[in-house]
Amino acid sequence: MLTGVRRAESVKRSKRQSVERCFRDGSTLFIHPIFHWSDKDVWEYIRERELPYCSLYDEGFRRLGCICCPMQGEKGMIRDGERWPKYKAQYIRTFQKMLDKKIADGFDVGDWRTGQDVWDWWVRPNHPKETDEAQLTIFEGCS
Repeated sequence: MLTGVRRAESVKRSKRQSVERCFRDGSTLFIHPIFHWSDKDVWEYIRERELPYCSLYDEGFRRLGCICCPMQGEKGMIRDGERWPKYKAQYIRTFQKMLDKKIADGFDVGDWRTGQDVWDWWVRPNHPKETDEAQLTIFEGCS
């Protein structure tokens, strides 16, 4: 399997190898042909060949992924929510459905009362790790 993984993308990726076996079953071989490329190398390749690319990079985005991804931190999540308000609204509706289900099933939801409460907690930096574990569990009752 060929991928576009590059070591320059993150500290975690920098610890990977340019050729790897799937950690799950070992039967798939992952080859990362541009693993050693820098950001500059990627942009030179794109520009020299006049390849199309997402215009968000022209707006200052350095990496693209899920809208409101928690991996980008509070500022990125808030920025995404402001730029794409319909996605933010969907997150809040989904959080509300989660709360409604947890309450209907008799689970404690702590101080959360609305989907907006969950959103506010989710984007807050460094939310406490000691938060009630029931609030962090997706698959209640699974062992």
